[in-house]
Amino acid sequence: MRHRYILIACSLIAIVIICYKLTPSSEPSPETDELFKGTLSVGKSAPSLLIIKVFYEVLCPDSKYFIVKQLYPAWTKFKMMNVSHLTDIQLIPFGKAHAQMQKGEYTFECQHGEEECRLNRIHACLIDDKLITFDTKLEMIKCSISNPTKTSQCGLTECSKGNQLLYENGILQKADLGKIDFVPTITVNKSTQNQYELLKNFYGEIVSQLKTSL
Repeated sequence: MRHRYILIACSLIAIVIICYKLTPSSEPSPETDELFKGTLSVGKSAPSLLIIKVFYEVLCPDSKYFIVKQLYPAWTKFKMMNVSHLTDIQLIPFGKAHAQMQKGEYTFECQHGEEECRLNRIHACLIDDKLITFDTKLEMIKCSISNPTKTSQCGLTECSKGNQLLYENGILQKADLGKIDFVPTITVNKSTQNQYELLKNFYGEIVSQLKTSL
């Protein structure tokens, strides 16, 4: 009888060990650890190594692709690997718009019409809101740019200084880029190099630049 109890106990221990090994781990995979080798050891107090600016338009198909398929998934991975604090991502809606201010009145012409001007303005309002975290802003922008007609349902609204914010985005864009040739355009530490890599493999390119910067 004693041997029977011992056999049962050993069987239970074996089952526990097997279940433990089969349980999915929340820890980064070895492949991901290797990818970020040298980055994971940087503390949360480290300053942003890469200042990333995304100049985009709400109704631009290429902007939609980049934000939904490149930027958002990359940001999710950066958070998972605890390296998001090494990047300062700034979203700047304007693109190939034209802006004027005369006698205190702002006028805009946008590449995809007046509706894009309105949506760019609304995005500028959201981005300027200091009470909303970047995580939440990116979620809302992804929601809006995926289906612009549902922008209000994504939680975005107009604000009293929307025209001023959009006008200032135009000034900022001109200062950084001069004439913009393609939307979206991404700069990393004020450089426009490696645009193709940034647009098509944002995650891989930023990881490469982070590793180089450490």
